[in-house]
Amino acid sequence: EELIKERKEREKNNTPEARAKREAEEAAAKIKEFKNKVALDAVSLLKEEEEKAKKAAEEAEAAKKKKLLDDIKEALKVVRKLGTSQEEDPSGGELMKAAKAQVAAALVAATKAGIDQEEIAEASTAVAEEDDTEDEKEKAKQEKKQSKQEKKKIQKAAGVAAGQAKEEGKNPSEIAKAATQAAKAWGGAADDIKQAAATALKIAKGEIEAPKPGADDESSSSSSSSSEDSADEEDDIGVMDKHKAKMDG
Repeated sequence: EELIKERKEREKNNTPEARAKREAEEAAAKIKEFKNKVALDAVSLLKEEEEKAKKAAEEAEAAKKKKLLDDIKEALKVVRKLGTSQEEDPSGGELMKAAKAQVAAALVAATKAGIDQEEIAEASTAVAEEDDTEDEKEKAKQEKKQSKQEKKKIQKAAGVAAGQAKEEGKNPSEIAKAATQAAKAWGGAADDIKQAAATALKIAKGEIEAPKPGADDESSSSSSSSSEDSADEEDDIGVMDKHKAKMDG
């Protein structure tokens, strides 16, 4: 009886109507699954678009804030530049008034845009800090230039001393000694003294000529030296006399 019952059940489920019903149910399940996938994809796409829009808005806001803060910096730079000397403002103060008005307008615009007062203050002080940095760079540059000039004077004094020692008929060792003593007298460091000795030996051998007291070493290499450089060269005049005074002292 069980076998007969099972056979009848199979025959019942295998009728055209039963097969059509199963196929319809399977199709409906696939459609439902597809719709669910489409819905999930749509949600994901909308989320991505929202994130992109949010990021774009944040970037635009950041760019706007940066421009407003940069406007403050630029306006303050103009004020600081005009305040350095009267030559910067030949209008008798009119340019300064306009520049200060521009600063005030930039501050108002930043405040209205909702920028935090601390950020505005930072932008205002940044200009002074930038100027200080530039001043430090210029100072370092001048110190480096001064250092080169001092080393040049030391080597010139040593060369003049070596030349005089050679003229007096001294041997290479004594010529080198005269040069190193001159370098030391002029405050030369170890590398200056070493260079002075090497140069003195070349002078002793006749490989190079000794510099002349007060000679302009730059005249052959540059015809457009600044007045500052010219003044430095004038300081070299009488360098041998100075060396002698230091050595005698």
